[in-house]
Amino acid sequence: EKLKSSYQAAVEKGDEDLRLWASQRLNVEIGVALHDDRWLGADYWESAADPSITLDSLIAESDAIVFGIDGGGLDDLFGLAAIGRCKRNRSEWRLWSHAWAHKDVLSRRKEIADRLHDFERDGDLTICETPTQDFEEVADIIARVRDTGLLPEKAGVGLDPVGVANMVDALAVRGITGDQVVAIPQGYRLSGVIQGTERKLKDGTLWHAGAPLMAWCVGNAKVEQRGNAVLITKQVAGKAKIDPLVAAFDAAMLMSKNPEAVGAGMDSYFRSLAGAAA
Repeated sequence: EKLKSSYQAAVEKGDEDLRLWASQRLNVEIGVALHDDRWLGADYWESAADPSITLDSLIAESDAIVFGIDGGGLDDLFGLAAIGRCKRNRSEWRLWSHAWAHKDVLSRRKEIADRLHDFERDGDLTICETPTQDFEEVADIIARVRDTGLLPEKAGVGLDPVGVANMVDALAVRGITGDQVVAIPQGYRLSGVIQGTERKLKDGTLWHAGAPLMAWCVGNAKVEQRGNAVLITKQVAGKAKIDPLVAAFDAAMLMSKNPEAVGAGMDSYFRSLAGAAA
């Protein structure tokens, strides 16, 4: 009887409360939190999931891959997003993401520590053991794609222009410099790509790996309307983490410019592997 009563109360309050009720009372994973000030893309996020998407599948099936990077201080997540453009249908994009967290997050944000450990077990989050592990591993992933020839010669890596010196240095060590690395304006300047991403999720031309980490970040995102601009910022999200989602917007900004890859995709990749083995 208590369950019936609390269920009816949740129904009357709306979909967000009903999903929360199911999570708390029935142990049902709520997926994306659909709060009133949610990003519209959240409504279509779960239906755009394709668990077969991996970094390897992007390399195999794309004619170009771009990256977005976003992260703050040591108590934030450091997000990497890769978008591959399908070589069979260039209007289709596929998104793969990963995040890194320093142990400072676990101690300073204890309310989300268990959730972060869950994402680590899923394989979508790495807890860093050294101060530069996130920069180094992100740079290694991007260099791997560069070696396939799928990274564009210009504007292949986009990142928030604030506090990126260490990341730029790690990329430079691997020969990823100059026009390949560009700053992505934040705030209201992302409005167009935020709305464009919503549309691609709805019309079925953007697919993602269905990672619980990204569903959580999408659920954390809150929209602020300023005139005709739509803002999704960390200031609006508050303590909730959205860095991997912002990284995805950064990557979408680059892919929307219709980039061309440097090399010949997998043929170049296999040649690089053969050279390394020799």
